[in-house]
Amino acid sequence: MSYLKRMLIDIAIRILESDLVDVEKVSMTELQRNGLLSQLWQNDAFREYIGERDKKIIYSIAGMAGTEPEPRSKTLMKHGQRVEILILGSRAKAAYLRLQKSFEAQRKSNSISEKG
Repeated sequence: MSYLKRMLIDIAIRILESDLVDVEKVSMTELQRNGLLSQLWQNDAFREYIGERDKKIIYSIAGMAGTEPEPRSKTLMKHGQRVEILILGSRAKAAYLRLQKSFEAQRKSNSISEKG
């Protein structure tokens, strides 16, 4: 990669980082985090995105027949992206199941208290 091209990429990264630095950091409680992840899992588009992104990453890792193998760093980056997307999906599903279980337990306790 030429020096000029690398320098332009570094400048672009610095500009993008400066936009992200201004974003206020907000701490979330565990309940808020579970609620957010649960809402994501309930969204069909999110689940479809997870599946499609995983397929695209697998396809790009495998490469096409007869193509040159990618450098190790690029392959590792793609494996890392796949792990991140799968972890996000599994955390969202686990949060959804946790909230469903807690709502069912609340419903049962409410129905028992109303009968008694």
